[in-house]
Amino acid sequence: MHDPEVLRFTESRAGPYGVDSLTAYIAEKTADGRHLFLAIIVRATGAHIGNVKVGPVDRYHRLADLGIIIGEKDHWGRGFATEAIALTTAHCFDRLGLHKITAGCYAVNRGAVRAFEKAGFEIEGWRRNHCLYDGAYVDLIQLGRVNPAHDGARR
Repeated sequence: MHDPEVLRFTESRAGPYGVDSLTAYIAEKTADGRHLFLAIIVRATGAHIGNVKVGPVDRYHRLADLGIIIGEKDHWGRGFATEAIALTTAHCFDRLGLHKITAGCYAVNRGAVRAFEKAGFEIEGWRRNHCLYDGAYVDLIQLGRVNPAHDGARR
């Protein structure tokens, strides 16, 4: 959480962050039971390379937003984000009974867009000039994936 390149496409880039502030943030968000925080661990090595946050969960509409960060740059572009997105989404559908998972990312973050699309998400919207990035406004892509068990009801 101290590397500007890792944080450049996140809303967390304001930092700085320490263990105490991050622990307090997670405790605050999970206290109401509407957020889920997961570590991304490489099976072969046990290395903690990133995190996934789901929430807040809207229990009425049964949907939630998913955010992901891969903090270890040597693991970028190797499919870990796609796998983490797919596994987390499956958990949310199968175990939490959610209807839909949504996500947003800067259009200039092509790697994130590809990871979500490979995990079965579709682009649902495009907000022009929506987020300030590196001194200029960039587009925000909104993505979503509907629970396949509920997919027939959407059209």
